[in-house]
Amino acid sequence: MDEKLSKKIKQIIQNPELGDPKSHDLKYTRGSHVNPFVIVYMIIRDTILFIYVDHHDIVYKEAPKVLGNIECEFPELWVVMPPDLKRHLKR
Repeated sequence: MDEKLSKKIKQIIQNPELGDPKSHDLKYTRGSHVNPFVIVYMIIRDTILFIYVDHHDIVYKEAPKVLGNIECEFPELWVVMPPDLKRHLKR
């Protein structure tokens, strides 16, 4: 499985629009499936930030928690985020 995940991550790096846009708590993120796993990431300017990789049943519960910590964990990215994204993450 590690090989499949690595391959998918490399594909995402080559083509960040590859993953499906997410909604609700994961608005502004994208997700790409490597069954039974999901890779959740976001694109901020020219940076791909991988948020969470885990089993499908877990990733949609845990990824929103990680998003809530972006301001503290990645202050250099927070500075360049669009205002609407910041508002969404501060909820």
